[in-house]
Amino acid sequence: MKTNKSLLIGLLGIAVLGLASCSAMDNVRGWFEKDETSAHPVKGQAGHYYLVGDKSFAGQENLAWKVQGGYEATEDKNGTDLAQFLNVKIKKNTAVKILKFVDGDNDIWFGDLGATYDFCGVVDSNITFTKEGTYNFYLNSSSVIYITAMGE
Repeated sequence: MKTNKSLLIGLLGIAVLGLASCSAMDNVRGWFEKDETSAHPVKGQAGHYYLVGDKSFAGQENLAWKVQGGYEATEDKNGTDLAQFLNVKIKKNTAVKILKFVDGDNDIWFGDLGATYDFCGVVDSNITFTKEGTYNFYLNSSSVIYITAMGE
């Protein structure tokens, strides 16, 4: 008769073998699906805009400067901006950029500011924040970014 410990080890071994046999294209419920409580996208969609950034912004080194660590643009109700990102919390010394996802290899990056701000500036072609806060980002049709600080 098997003990509970050996039964548990056997079941874990079967579970590991079952997961190992899944290919990257398999959709295993609860394992690879997007967490519906997260605002971060699973992958980029061609033609969509994302606000991405460094480890401080993304939360993890492996998500830095990737769609999975960023936020997808919200719809511009007035139709004048290419992309808007509203109420984004930014920590001090965080660097961000706007990315238009094409295919992962030919993506288009935006980091030009349309004004001078006392809370951020361009450093090494990234928008780097000197003050923590909540900000709105607007990428206009001239590919220039404007930022407004939200009152805290």
